[in-house]
Amino acid sequence: MAAPEQILQSLHEAGKRVEISWLWDGGIDVTAGGEERNFRSISEVPPWLQHRYNLQATDLRSDTLDLELQNIYDSEINVTLRTGDKEFFRRARERLYRIQRRR
Repeated sequence: MAAPEQILQSLHEAGKRVEISWLWDGGIDVTAGGEERNFRSISEVPPWLQHRYNLQATDLRSDTLDLELQNIYDSEINVTLRTGDKEFFRRARERLYRIQRRR
């Protein structure tokens, strides 16, 4: 199985829209290619995305992102991750740059 960061990067580069979000302990909501799914664990998401978009399996495995996302989920923080919307990321980078310049 590929590392979660590799899968998300591949989807982003391909312009595939994916949204991963969670609030409290309601599971992880994933919207990809018009399909919505709910998972109990963050570790279930990458294999589904890999299958959903026919991504090439690799032997590289990094549990760093997987572990961090699971820790965030366990801490009950509301998080949303998005890929594929280049305009959204461009605007986010511009906002971040303006915030950093103010400091």
